[in-house]
Amino acid sequence: MKPKVAIACQGGGSQTAFTAGVLKALFENKIQDYFKIVSLGGTSGGAICALLIWYALKKGEDPERPYHIPMIEMSEDLAQSLNYESKLDRSPENIKQLIEDGEKQGKQFLETRLSQMGLS
Repeated sequence: MKPKVAIACQGGGSQTAFTAGVLKALFENKIQDYFKIVSLGGTSGGAICALLIWYALKKGEDPERPYHIPMIEMSEDLAQSLNYESKLDRSPENIKQLIEDGEKQGKQFLETRLSQMGLS
């Protein structure tokens, strides 16, 4: 029996890009093969990311499908529409870096957890 997991996604404007990157890494590394996903939700942009993933899972789409593409595109569109002169660097380059950072963190988390469970 697979352990159950609930995934909560952060919101916060450009931080949605980080969330998209984490989800990309988790699902590309087949988190659903190791855990029963019992809940997937979030706040603000994180809720949108969660909705896109949950909808695809409920439709029974191929696990190899790149769920992250709409999330990544949404994050890049967000970067284009924000005021670049704010205190936070929300440039397209920064958004892409947030996505990459999220991917690294998501993959590292999953690898560590699977190792702890003796599944790696």
